[in-house]
Amino acid sequence: MNNLQNLALEKLKNFDKKSLLKNGLNLDYEVNNPICNLSILEDYIDDYPEFFEDSFVLDLISKNASVFKYKISDNRCLDITESEIYNSIVIIEVEDNATASCMLEGFTSFPNYCVLIVCKENSNFELVTPYKTAGQVCCYQYLKENANARTIVLNSCSQYNSYFNYKSFLIGKGSSHNFFVYAKFASAKHFLYVTNHFKVADCKGEIWIDGILDDAAYAKIIGSINIDLQGANTDSYMKKDIIMLDDKSKLDCVPALEIKTNDVKAGHGVSVSKFDKEKKFYLQSRGLNDVRLINLVCDGLLFKNIDKINSDHYRKAMIDFHSRDL
Repeated sequence: MNNLQNLALEKLKNFDKKSLLKNGLNLDYEVNNPICNLSILEDYIDDYPEFFEDSFVLDLISKNASVFKYKISDNRCLDITESEIYNSIVIIEVEDNATASCMLEGFTSFPNYCVLIVCKENSNFELVTPYKTAGQVCCYQYLKENANARTIVLNSCSQYNSYFNYKSFLIGKGSSHNFFVYAKFASAKHFLYVTNHFKVADCKGEIWIDGILDDAAYAKIIGSINIDLQGANTDSYMKKDIIMLDDKSKLDCVPALEIKTNDVKAGHGVSVSKFDKEKKFYLQSRGLNDVRLINLVCDGLLFKNIDKINSDHYRKAMIDFHSRDL
């Protein structure tokens, strides 16, 4: 066991597994990795401390998880499937002045990994994360000076519990980050955390979440805007729209704003509603059954968020993939 693992084990003592599980994170899994390449992480610990304070990351380090490192240059797309990086830590660097995109796919198996993304100066980056299976994913993005990024989350999870934790840290002046989230949850317990954290001045960021609950699901959906003392002239907004398709589903939906300075914009809004009965009756009178009605609602919100994808390659791939389900 190396020094990083010992340090991680020591820090994990500050976390209570029962409390973590209550908030969606299950650390009862095994990692079988005969090769230790954790030393790759040493170059990142000082510059990105929040990532290395995350209990999920610490647990993977303590269990000797594999580390994968990618660099994306200008006009490049990076495709990563969940089977390639299962029980792993992934580092993605977007080079200076690069315009690039990445897709983290989760279509067939249960993802279980953590991602650290560094968007360097003047870069433009787009992350697309489509998941059709439950699992556990944490994704931290750090944006340096004048970097611009957007994350499109397309989650459809049922039957099994899920945990998704997305955080962006704007650490360079003039940087911006926008989240566009589609989350359909059914049957099980689901936890979704989305955060824009502004650490310096003159940054922008938005969070847009479209949520759907059905089939006695429980969902905890937390959107957060954090503005540090040095974050003057921040322009931020967050909106969550949640539709409850049945009477048995339960929702814990909390907007969290932590603002430590003046001269900022930080707006937010939340709407939680049931499917409109008059619209439902009208559509049923046109011959649509309940299943088709639900699919229409879900597909409308799903394709609304697919349209937010800038990359023609990924947008077409998502349209083609989901059109097969129509």
